[in-house]
Amino acid sequence: MTRDWDKLSWVPKMDGDVYCSPACGHGCRRRAYEAAVIAAYELSAELGNDWMPEVWEGDGWHWRVTKGLAKLSPIKCSGGYQITFNAHGRQFTAVAPTALQAIRSVQNQCTTAINRMSADLGGIACPK
Repeated sequence: MTRDWDKLSWVPKMDGDVYCSPACGHGCRRRAYEAAVIAAYELSAELGNDWMPEVWEGDGWHWRVTKGLAKLSPIKCSGGYQITFNAHGRQFTAVAPTALQAIRSVQNQCTTAINRMSADLGGIACPK
């Protein structure tokens, strides 16, 4: 059975200055797409070390950079960056004015968690 939404494509179509997928229908602009691509690639190049740019559409064009379990996104309304790092059932997040500050904040959170777990593990050590 074919549903109406199955006919909608998430492949963007160019129509003048509009670069938008039929499934989105937001009327996304080509310049917004280009700005998202440039911003994502610039930040991934600035961070280096295998940070990968991602650009996607859904009520506008969005971007982030990822590395392993980390996702770093710009905060459109207030500026700055948000990072999430999901590892082994734990989520670490940070918001900071710069990408590097956000990354360092999550690194510090992870180090603190590891140190606390290590100390807690010492409390359950079995006698030999």
